Amino acid sequence: MKMKLLTVLLGVVGSVFPRRVIEVSKTMALGPSYRNTEDLEPRQWFVTAVRIQSLLVLLAGVYALRRSDGAEFEVPSKPTLTPMESDTESEEE
Repeated sequence: MKMKLLTVLLGVVGSVFPRRVIEVSKTMALGPSYRNTEDLEPRQWFVTAVRIQSLLVLLAGVYALRRSDGAEFEVPSKPTLTPMESDTESEEE
């Protein structure tokens, strides 16, 4: 549930503030290697692409939140090593 909410939050932030997301990403990715990352200006098509991508992330997060029924995937503490019925039927054919 927390990851789904984080996805929605990142989608909202990226779609409302695409230039700020680009600035933070630029600093994180290029900062260790380049001295003047603040001088780099993104082109308008890139800003639009970041906004569209963020909207898609937002939609995916909202879809995941609406689709979830409250049950989370549980990993069994002790795995079963016996084949399931559907696995044995397909091997016999």
